[in-house]
Amino acid sequence: MSALRVLYKDDDLLVIDKDAGRVTEGQDTSLENEVQVAFDMRARALHRLDRGTSGVLAFSLRRLHHAAFVELWEKRRVQKTYWAWVEGRWPDALKTLGGSDADGREMQTNVKILKHHDGRSFLELSPKTGRRHQLRIQCANEGHPIIGDTRYGGKTDASLGESFALHARALEFVHPLSKMSLRFEAAAPASWKNFEETL
Repeated sequence: MSALRVLYKDDDLLVIDKDAGRVTEGQDTSLENEVQVAFDMRARALHRLDRGTSGVLAFSLRRLHHAAFVELWEKRRVQKTYWAWVEGRWPDALKTLGGSDADGREMQTNVKILKHHDGRSFLELSPKTGRRHQLRIQCANEGHPIIGDTRYGGKTDASLGESFALHARALEFVHPLSKMSLRFEAAAPASWKNFEETL
């Protein structure tokens, strides 16, 4: 088990850089459990990253103020930025993704193309909703699955191991207690070094 890479910590908030392959919550080996042991047994994950996704992940550390942080996500006051390598050449005109999840709830994401390289596309994805597997599903629905995401039709890539090329690049929000504007960023994982200068 690797050591937690802490990006920020105060009395109420912890932000880490998550490794791909780690579960956020719900298991004895989850990051939430590790944070509880390392910092405070009352700590709770404020959002969820899939096991195969790396990047910025936030936790509240005290039950007293947990609801204030949860409200940021519930009221869509958190700006989320992801990086992804997808298969094929993403169409230049395709700048927004829509659709709905299995329960009929709206999914919406803005897309910025960062580069095309070797039959793949490097994207910046800014989800406006937060549905389960949203980015993975939306990319696959457009015929450009995330590299390594075999669940949604992506091809395996030896450099990624059992993860896939989706990375939570940044979170930005106003701290509900200090009222400070905060932005947290995580560099792309080392396993992406073969994807042409993304580090």
